[in-house]
Amino acid sequence: MFSVIAVLLWCRLGCITVVVCPLTALGRQHVRFLQAHGVSAASLSAETSPQVRSAIFDCLRRRALAVLVVSPEQLAVNLGLCRALDRCGVGLLVVDEAHTWLSWPGWRRSMTEAAARFPAAQRLALTATLQRADETRLLQVLAMPGSRVVRHPFFRANLALHVEQRPSVMSWTGESFPLRPVEAEMTFRRRRAFALCAAAARRDGNAIIYVHLRKDVDDLVVALLQLLAETPAAAEGATFLPYHAGREDRNDVENAFLERRRVIVVSTIAFGLGINSPSVRLVVHMVRLWAFYFMGLLWSSHAARCLTHVTLCSSNADPDASL
Repeated sequence: MFSVIAVLLWCRLGCITVVVCPLTALGRQHVRFLQAHGVSAASLSAETSPQVRSAIFDCLRRRALAVLVVSPEQLAVNLGLCRALDRCGVGLLVVDEAHTWLSWPGWRRSMTEAAARFPAAQRLALTATLQRADETRLLQVLAMPGSRVVRHPFFRANLALHVEQRPSVMSWTGESFPLRPVEAEMTFRRRRAFALCAAAARRDGNAIIYVHLRKDVDDLVVALLQLLAETPAAAEGATFLPYHAGREDRNDVENAFLERRRVIVVSTIAFGLGINSPSVRLVVHMVRLWAFYFMGLLWSSHAARCLTHVTLCSSNADPDASL
């Protein structure tokens, strides 16, 4: 949405567009898309190597960048970057995944500081999951009071949506603990997720499974690999990979997901891959909130030619209950 504006600002006024994105993988995909369409763009985060970082600052000095995608932490603490951007002139500040600014600053305080940078620049906030009741509060948090709010329908013709219901199989784990699925329910989810992903792999496609916690990612990958070992013919050639913020191999997993076929990634929502690949055939959700489901829905429908969304839940599940 911001790419056309960014090109016009750079070509006509020599200004740079800064995109603040709290998801580094999604930020890198923004850059890949822009570069593939001839736009000078780069991304900067804590994961950026010293060599790439130096090249980015050199481009800023030469005013050779139209778009810079940054993490909130970079805008908050990197004063040298802010000075370099000031010299370039920030024509537009884009806040991507803007809904996260309502809750994430509690554990990522840099997001609040990043939102206060470049107060004179025009602002554009993008989100797929904001509820109407939160619009005013978000505009205040992002220093955009009175801004126009534009909404678009999320459904796309290349999507097939399924919610699979089953009898509730839940159990209290203790007085001070929430309602959690018993092992029989977890076994069902793992086997059903494996069957769905195996079918996607047989169509030479990729799949992603969203879960809530890092531990859920690691446990589910182990279970899926065990099922693959038991029935290798069911998902021949498939690769199951974990992805969350605690892993050092995130870039390798991201590249495999984007460049190869028959790759199934199990990922947390907060560090989701920001799907933008035509090889994606399936997204399975085992998440807590419906808002996360719709966020994944928007991500995954951008480039996939034919894609199925499946949500695994109990028949009496509350929309905001743990699935």
